[in-house]
Amino acid sequence: MLVRAAAAVGVLERWADGYSERYAYRAACGTVIPKAQVCSIRSGHPTQSASTPQIASLGLARSRRLDLIPGFARRARIALRTADLPASEIELYMFRRGYEARGAEPLIEAVTRAHLATFSAAPPEPPAPTCSMWRDVNSFNELGIPAITYGPRSERHAFRKSLTIDSLYNAAVVYATHDARSVQPR
Repeated sequence: MLVRAAAAVGVLERWADGYSERYAYRAACGTVIPKAQVCSIRSGHPTQSASTPQIASLGLARSRRLDLIPGFARRARIALRTADLPASEIELYMFRRGYEARGAEPLIEAVTRAHLATFSAAPPEPPAPTCSMWRDVNSFNELGIPAITYGPRSERHAFRKSLTIDSLYNAAVVYATHDARSVQPR
């Protein structure tokens, strides 16, 4: 099963390559690029190398567009069946829907004014990875409480994420006041 699972990883990764392109869309917050990927594999045991693993489990992760209904497991099953690698079971074990902010214009306008006052330029559009991931503000937006994300983002998406002191200071200046002309960015 481990060898079949390895073949399935290749099939699923090729299928996932086109997923982002097929389902990308432009939202009010920026460009949302959903992602699909194999995120884990479990089979066998390293201390029992003489036994053949009878079960292999692949973990698949997917972020999705807000306007699509979940159908990921069905589409993954079709991709595997097409490659003659039928999956005995594919199940959805976690689902977190994304939400776009409604009624957040006053927040957006206040942050835009503060950013303009601090940097003499409009805030840049958020990078697609920021718009594409599930974020804590989804919980507020789901309940109809307008929420937005603003602030520095680590340029590294790795085990150790880091923000510069200057980026944190500048974000604090923007958050502290909409008329930040008396405090200069660093």
